Amino acid sequence: MQAWWRGRVAVVVVAADRPQYLYRLLRQLLGQPGMTPDLVLVSVDGDNEGAQASAGVAEVLGLRHLTHRSEQGTAYHVSPRISR
Repeated sequence: MQAWWRGRVAVVVVAADRPQYLYRLLRQLLGQPGMTPDLVLVSVDGDNEGAQASAGVAEVLGLRHLTHRSEQGTAYHVSPRISR
């Protein structure tokens, strides 16, 4: 059995706890010619209030989303910045 998202997802958006930026990005993305909600998958990382709000943005816009929650006891912060 194939996963529901395989073969029909053109864009994966990775989000966390900044729903206002996610909303702006998704509105711009959905405004592009040929882009439809069924081609977008939003992956939300975290289980805090901001991440829940980001998942809510995806729902309001009619987009599929997955939420990744941290395991118990692994509460550490990984910086997305690249060090030299």
